Amino acid sequence: KIGVFYTYNGITIELSDVSSLGSFIELEILLKNSNPDLVKAAKSQLLDTLDILRISREAIEPRYYSEMLRTVIS
Repeated sequence: KIGVFYTYNGITIELSDVSSLGSFIELEILLKNSNPDLVKAAKSQLLDTLDILRISREAIEPRYYSEMLRTVIS
């Protein structure tokens, strides 16, 4: 995985190229605790950022790179 990251509005945005898989954008918010209200607000902020980037919800990949690589290598 080769990438570069930026921060925007408290979100870490990483642009990555993963060998054999392609290009990805990862969004991350680090929370100090797992308070349900904080988690809900963070999820909303991440989805709003996807909207700004014009990335559809259907494009969200829930699997880890390791999982995806197993299917490519097999």
